Amino acid sequence: MKSTGMIRQIDDLGRVVIPKEIRRTMRLRNGDLLEILVNEGDEIIFKKYSPVSKLPAIMHSYAEVLFQNTNRSILTTDCDRIIAHAGFSVKKEDLSRMVNRSMEALTGNGVGFIAAPDSERIYPVDGLEHEAAVVCPIVIKKTIVGYVIMLMSENDDMPTQTEFMLAQVAASFLAGQMEA
Repeated sequence: MKSTGMIRQIDDLGRVVIPKEIRRTMRLRNGDLLEILVNEGDEIIFKKYSPVSKLPAIMHSYAEVLFQNTNRSILTTDCDRIIAHAGFSVKKEDLSRMVNRSMEALTGNGVGFIAAPDSERIYPVDGLEHEAAVVCPIVIKKTIVGYVIMLMSENDDMPTQTEFMLAQVAASFLAGQMEA
């Protein structure tokens, strides 16, 4: 575990302020949930909670089904990282790459994004050179918790409305699984 060299005091109500630099680096926002873990000994670990990361098998299966039916490479993510993929190989180091911060602004209305010939190119994962064809947010209680992403094909075929609807169905299904 990496030490930050920062020391914080617990207040009268048992609260600890997480420094701004750590909140920015970890993409922690007001209202985010933290999982509290206790290791043997005297370690308390705060981990950003992601309901999406609890369903990797279901997310992988759904990504495979979408790939088989659309022939587009698929990513399913939480708000920070890739959880599952289908249709192309992802290197282990790529799995730790961050979801591009523009995704939230792109899908903030909860509807999603479908590429058009004149639309801006969207690269959903920082440092991964795959362009998004369709992005649908996974929404639980009006909060985006992840994304279903279809990538552009090698010949840059524009996505169809049917592919967009399939991604929306996938996102709704995964949200339902997390709420159950």
